[in-house]
Amino acid sequence: MIKTVLRVGDIISALDGIPDRLSLQKTVYLLEKMGLGVGCKYKWYTLGPYSSDLAGEMFEGLSTGVLCAKDEGYTDFTVGKTYHKLREKIPPEFTDSTPQIKKLKEVLGESLKEPTILECTASLLYLLQDRWPPVQSKEEAFKELERLKPDRFNTSAKLKAWQCLHDLQLA
Repeated sequence: MIKTVLRVGDIISALDGIPDRLSLQKTVYLLEKMGLGVGCKYKWYTLGPYSSDLAGEMFEGLSTGVLCAKDEGYTDFTVGKTYHKLREKIPPEFTDSTPQIKKLKEVLGESLKEPTILECTASLLYLLQDRWPPVQSKEEAFKELERLKPDRFNTSAKLKAWQCLHDLQLA
């Protein structure tokens, strides 16, 4: 359990913090799909791919001081003192030079701090790769996303998310 919490801490540290729980879920999902072995399983939920494993790890990290959040709404995730103490003994598995994290930062840039774009990107990817039957095209993905989440994303957000998936070589 502590191994996964530390991996989540590595990701938060490498990305200079994560704004909220939604962004944490979607960022880790994208990194998992890019081949970064965090160890979380995902299912479709109201706001797209969701991992109860990751939610548990997040709360474990908060209770042990590995992770910190600004407030009870769980915003502005950073790593805590316990993370730094543990990482003095065990080097981080993931850093900002880890290829998947580096690529995610390069492609998404400031969108990593935009929960709506992360949600749209992760949701489209889930429809392409993890849902059965998977969608076969951009048009089909957009149509299915609109059916599942009516009026949640405008065309601009969907196009931006699709371009991110394309640039990440996931679509």
